[in-house]
Amino acid sequence: MGLSLSENEHLGLIQRSCSDPDAFAQLYLLHYPDVFNYCVRQLFDRHGAEDVTSTVFFKVMRNIDSFDGGTSVKSFLRRKLS
Repeated sequence: MGLSLSENEHLGLIQRSCSDPDAFAQLYLLHYPDVFNYCVRQLFDRHGAEDVTSTVFFKVMRNIDSFDGGTSVKSFLRRKLS
């Protein structure tokens, strides 16, 4: 799987993630670097950024079925930062 996906491919991956742990793992691996780097830039603390990144993906995992495709995947992930 490539590191960049079209929005339609993202939507398909998210839909599969609702019931397929492997699809969620792909979503995680695809977006982990961006979320982690964002957290590092905001917190200036690598260990804190790791904790926040884990929390973000836990929230995503619990709420993946609420993604309606009305926003981008990146926007969906950013909402989980709050």
